[in-house]
Amino acid sequence: MSSFQFTRMERLKSRKLIGQVFSEGKSFPVFPLRLVFAKVEGAEHTESVQVGLTVPKKAFRSAVQRNRIKRQMREAYRLRKNVLLQGMSHTTDQFAWMLLYTAKEPLPFAQIEEAMGLIIKRFLKKNIPAS
Repeated sequence: MSSFQFTRMERLKSRKLIGQVFSEGKSFPVFPLRLVFAKVEGAEHTESVQVGLTVPKKAFRSAVQRNRIKRQMREAYRLRKNVLLQGMSHTTDQFAWMLLYTAKEPLPFAQIEEAMGLIIKRFLKKNIPAS
């Protein structure tokens, strides 16, 4: 049985890695999210994907709104990550992800979750070779 937890090891916290994602990474949008990702060489983490989330302060001045959107994004990833991990089960590649919220207003959780599913499918299709 697969775990639906979003553990500490799965969170992208390293400033060096976050900088690498934005400087060397590729990206694509699926409204209301944008995925910026980079393949990590010689990483010290054991997870196949580490994820960071961000919501722009310029669009959402209230910390309460930003935190709520980040909670919704975390929950959407947590529920959909099993598809990602199953798709990556046959590869040893490690990736660092940054998920950016691009909408100008808070959206319902269902829309965020649907976008997360589309991001995961598109990422697997383009970046993980089929076995």
